[in-house]
Amino acid sequence: MRGLLFFVLLSLFLPAGRVRAGDAEGVRILAACDATHYRHSEGSAVELPDGRILLVWSRFDGHKDRCGTLGDNGPATLVLSESTDGGATWSEAQPLPVGAATRNIMQAGFVPVKKGLMLSFSVRMREGNISVKHAIESSDDGKTWTERRKLFDACGANDRSIRLSGGRILMAVHRSSTVNIGNAKDRETLVARSDDEGATWTLTEPLGHAKHEMETRQIDPQPLMIHEPALAECPDGSVLMLARSITGVLYESRSADGGVTWSVLAPTAIESFAAPPYLKRLPDGRIALLWNPIAGKGAKAAREAQAKAAKMPYGPRQRLALMTSADGGKTWSDPRTLAEDGKHGFCYPWVCEKKDGAWLVFCSRTPFTIYPCDLALLPAFKP
Repeated sequence: MRGLLFFVLLSLFLPAGRVRAGDAEGVRILAACDATHYRHSEGSAVELPDGRILLVWSRFDGHKDRCGTLGDNGPATLVLSESTDGGATWSEAQPLPVGAATRNIMQAGFVPVKKGLMLSFSVRMREGNISVKHAIESSDDGKTWTERRKLFDACGANDRSIRLSGGRILMAVHRSSTVNIGNAKDRETLVARSDDEGATWTLTEPLGHAKHEMETRQIDPQPLMIHEPALAECPDGSVLMLARSITGVLYESRSADGGVTWSVLAPTAIESFAAPPYLKRLPDGRIALLWNPIAGKGAKAAREAQAKAAKMPYGPRQRLALMTSADGGKTWSDPRTLAEDGKHGFCYPWVCEKKDGAWLVFCSRTPFTIYPCDLALLPAFKP
């Protein structure tokens, strides 16, 4: 059976009060947290052949004053909006037919299949906080969608699928570990691969990681929480992975066989808050990294914690920055600030690369770690 999405394009765009200037220069708020929806985050966007842009994100229900008790486990679903003018204006958001969950549905990502649209997402169940990946598909540019189908038992951050030059599709994912470090469970990082346009998927074994003082010390050991990985294909055909951790730096792994096997995750020199990085390969072969460097009012405490091998602060993620690499992530350009101000954080970014090469960068704008938060769109630019 096919579930219909009654997505009626309206000539009315978001009311003027819903799109306003942010404190960071040029930032526009596409969906603001309010008494009905306390969080707008973790989405994906794609430009269709006719130039329209489809934008999907997680919309959480509940008042922003209660978001601290709801957090990641608040009720949420996926919504879809459309732009016919390159991102200048957007239609009213409409819920997608993604089905139900005992907790929520989030972490949307368009999968780069050759025909039609495939949208993956995580369904979070109450039992053990388990999340599993599902997908819906459309053959008519998002007007109607198939019923959801399960892909595999893991989850992952938004917009984390890539197509390799040889045609294979990879999706970076993670799941809860069965291993306890101290009094907390760790995370496992994995990669799913598909050679049949997303019809079936194979998961790698959990990637190993270099040991760190934080998890081996006798007093108050802490799991490194290496998860929410991102992927990009390097100019030599290998695949680079970067993932968040609580150690103050991003962790790196590489694959030389199309994502089947991976090197041990090891710390890089890229300082980062405990927030997910985002990778994207540019048409000229460079790799772009969007991430939250240690900056802002939490920077001093974060560096002190790192020096003492103490648990890494999680916020406020005040700076969203961009670096590029022409040698597969061995060296990086000087960072370029995309958004920063004294009140808000900008995190969980995703990119829609338009046919003219311009980037639309979407992210969550939040005074805290991730909630309450608005859906923000940064000024278009070419990296």
